[in-house]
Amino acid sequence: MLLRLALGTWLATASADLVTTYDVAAHYTQPRFTTTGQFQVLNEANPYLHPLQSQPALLVSALAAQDAAEVWAVQRFVAPRHPKWAIAAYIAGALMNGWLAAHNVQHMRQLDAMTVRGPVFVPR
Repeated sequence: MLLRLALGTWLATASADLVTTYDVAAHYTQPRFTTTGQFQVLNEANPYLHPLQSQPALLVSALAAQDAAEVWAVQRFVAPRHPKWAIAAYIAGALMNGWLAAHNVQHMRQLDAMTVRGPVFVPR
């Protein structure tokens, strides 16, 4: 029962991470002129996934495949013999995915707050 609860928690936070990652990749990768007088952009920090940043659906698909592989590995190799370790793995994954989703939301809010609205004159 606890294993299913931990897995459900992990799945919920993984979904939140995927949704916020898609939002960042789809709407925040173009340079925005900010109140600091600079252009700012949000980029994927993972060097393996950075090349997929321009294709949000492909980026999220790669992350979902990675998540599926993680669940499969824990269910296949850890859970049958060590259910407590599997619960710990899912809780750790849920904490990490929750932090990543909150991190994405925080950066989107910061960039939204700094973005200059309306026409912008950029001197050459």
